[in-house]
Amino acid sequence: MTIATQLPIISIKEASVPLNNVPGFSIGRHEEMGKAFLPTAHKHDFYLIFVVDEGSGVHSIDFQRHAVRNRTVFFLAPGQAHQWKLHESTSGFQVMFTADYLPTLPARLPFFISSSKPYLTLSNTEFMVLKEELTIIKDEFDNQDLFVNEVIRQRLHIVLTLLHRWYAKSDPLVFSESSNRIISRFFNLLEKHIQEDTSVAFYAKRLHVTANYLNIISRKEVGFSAGDCIRRRLLLEAKRLLALTQKDVKEISYDLGFQDAAYFSRFFKKHTGYTPKEFRAQL
Repeated sequence: MTIATQLPIISIKEASVPLNNVPGFSIGRHEEMGKAFLPTAHKHDFYLIFVVDEGSGVHSIDFQRHAVRNRTVFFLAPGQAHQWKLHESTSGFQVMFTADYLPTLPARLPFFISSSKPYLTLSNTEFMVLKEELTIIKDEFDNQDLFVNEVIRQRLHIVLTLLHRWYAKSDPLVFSESSNRIISRFFNLLEKHIQEDTSVAFYAKRLHVTANYLNIISRKEVGFSAGDCIRRRLLLEAKRLLALTQKDVKEISYDLGFQDAAYFSRFFKKHTGYTPKEFRAQL
């Protein structure tokens, strides 16, 4: 991959021009609006739900490759890096919406957290329910009838809630009410502050718990201590900066709070098996 000076973040208007009556939202059939091959990793400033009806290929999200199969739903939050190589016959829906369109719900959904599994394979019954809901939303979007924005917003809320239900059933560890709320808030804070502070105490203070309790809850809910989650998120941010910018390793190390570029390189190689330069070269 050729590294640009700074890969632009694609806006929802660039990805698919929304109609004026539904600002911040767009929906369409993938085979009509999508590309089968996105060779260069890029980021969005909106949420994307890619629903595969039928198809195959590979979808890379934050540098992890995922097989594209029938009845699979992929989730991307703003800022995540992705690219894909799909069979030309791949069909389905692309649903896009900004954070302002549904201000509170997406932040509470586990599949929009970068450390979570970013896809869900549905049963035949579940997929038919989802497909029917999305078809109704697309019809509303295309027809632009009275109160279209209100109808779409309510129906999108239902779709996301159904996906949350199915996602939770597919992985029981996802759903454990009180402690899960803390972990969700922890990961949301990580997204906002990873370049600002990498100490467990920083996040525990904002969650009104002790650092030790946050580590315990994190191990219980996601299988890693809070410190491990911070390190994993820091590595992801490093990969994004290496892949999506032309900043040199020294600049990136300082951006991520490392005072010594050599230490950052050792840290990166210890956890990835590559030096930062080797990682960038093989993209």
